[in-house]
Formats: sequence, structure tokens, C-alpha cells
Amino acid sequence: MAEQEMVAMMKAGKQLDALIAERIMGLLVRPAHDMEFTSEREWAYEGNFVITSPEGYSPSLCPSFSTDIAAAWQVIEKLTDYDPQLTQWGYEDGSVGWMCDFEGTEAHAPTVALAICLAALKVIDGARVIED
Repeated sequence: MAEQEMVAMMKAGKQLDALIAERIMGLLVRPAHDMEFTSEREWAYEGNFVITSPEGYSPSLCPSFSTDIAAAWQVIEKLTDYDPQLTQWGYEDGSVGWMCDFEGTEAHAPTVALAICLAALKVIDGARVIED
């Protein structure tokens, strides 16, 4: 299965958030349980991820990019060169979802945060393929 197809099938959650932090935001991502100092903190459990910037070592809990619109908006701001467009989308069955489009690379999802994350991964991974 192609990576683009796998991205389209990803669900909102900590794994997707970690992928966004690494590939889109350029952060260093590690499982929280691997960090020695987290043993006494609650974020060391439940599959959480810790992020640090490449410039320094100030760890924090990975933002919930795929479920929190404020965190997802950071992705939009990071990718403004790709002319992001958001559209609420109605389906034939009467359900409503969202479409995010970055210069023709789009993703559909039930929530705007998830649509942003999926489209961002698709456009960045596509750009990487072209660059390689």
C-alpha cells in the first residue's frame, strides 16, 4: 500500500499527532516512556509522546494536532505557502465533514483538525517525493 493511501486512512490520535510534530513541525519526537525524567509524570503513560525542538532541550507533551483545532491551526500557519483552503463538506448520506486543500492536495475527514493533518502529510510527503 502506498504511503499516500496509508495517510488517508489514519485516524485522529497520538500516533498521528507524533507524525505531524515530526514531519510537518520539524520537532524531535520520542515516546514519553523512553524519557528518564518522565517516570513520575502522568504523561509517561498511555502511549504519549514528548517533543523537543532541534535547537534546545525543553521537552513537552506532543500537541493534539489531530483533535484540537488550536493545535491544528499551527499546521495551517506552518504551511501557508501551500495556500490552505478549508471547506465544510456535505455528503450524500446527509453527514457533514471537512475538506482541507493545500494547492490541490486535499483530504476529507469528519473534523477540521483531522482534515488539516491528513492533507498536510499528503502535501509534504508529495513534496518530498518530488524533491528526491
